[in-house]
Amino acid sequence: MKVCITTDMLTKRDLGVEVVETFLEIFKNATLTTMAFKEGEILGLVEQRNITSTSLTHKIKSYQDLNRFSFLAPGVLQNHFISCQYDLIINISRGLSHGFKKCESSRQITYLLDEEANPKGNTFFEKIFKSYVNKWALKKLNQVDELWVSSEALKEKLKGIYNKEILVVSPFIKVQDFPIIPKNVYPHNYYIINSEVIDIEVAHIIINIMNEKKYEYRFVGHDSHLNSLKKNNADHLFLGAKCNGDLSPLLAGSRGLIDLCKGRFPHLALCALCSGRPVVIGHNDYISGDGIFIVENESEESIMKQINKLDDCHKNFEPEKLHLHAIKFHQLKFKGTIQRRITKRA
Repeated sequence: MKVCITTDMLTKRDLGVEVVETFLEIFKNATLTTMAFKEGEILGLVEQRNITSTSLTHKIKSYQDLNRFSFLAPGVLQNHFISCQYDLIINISRGLSHGFKKCESSRQITYLLDEEANPKGNTFFEKIFKSYVNKWALKKLNQVDELWVSSEALKEKLKGIYNKEILVVSPFIKVQDFPIIPKNVYPHNYYIINSEVIDIEVAHIIINIMNEKKYEYRFVGHDSHLNSLKKNNADHLFLGAKCNGDLSPLLAGSRGLIDLCKGRFPHLALCALCSGRPVVIGHNDYISGDGIFIVENESEESIMKQINKLDDCHKNFEPEKLHLHAIKFHQLKFKGTIQRRITKRA
């Protein structure tokens, strides 16, 4: 069986790349097709494969770029044909890449991870073309033979748009990369903040709270959208994107994680819980319970309230119990789904 794996972008390491790599571990000879690729940024299994990309590859380096140029996607994907030589197309979509033109004889399975690639309306062109691009993306789901989604919320949204079965498959973290560290090893005197999911205004709010409570803090994750804020703060407060090996001790040594992700899979929060540390997080469909403090909104009052709750009982958390939240999202469970749904049919 000849397999082609498609996705929106391969320009930096993120959850989407980890999902792609998981499929590559199973389909040893699969090729890769993507809208944009940046050589030398991914390495590992990805860059060992034959990779083709579209004409957008020189314009797009981030999802902000893709949002901005998303009005070009329908035309580009319609003109980039996935060869009929492939029996199976496995598409890991962040909102657009399921629209690659394909041969009718090629079966397509799309795993819609989220809608990160879709225009948000933050720029002039995004506002103009947002409705057009998003309607096009929904319409292109009709060419998908089997649709997986990452959450019940996405499934509910697509009911009535996609008329076949929709399978909910939760994403994963690499549990083995985030071992439990006994809580007496570190002083736990700083917070980690997920920089990728907040804007300048919310970042200011969190910094003010940290300064008021006299806590050290570190921002982790891609943070180019916070450049104006970074100029007025010490460089060491913004650590940028980190591999799991560097991220693990940072999370394990923290007092807790602040991850105000909105609706998306709480990857970093689960990594913190896996390491035995509590989290302050936005509303989500994935986790709740002991050690998880959910903010109602992004106001200073709401964020401070949950941080105070964490502080009041941070000495009582048992790392082993927090770790159990993450076990449910083990990569092996995800692999098992792939093997049951795909490889047994081959």
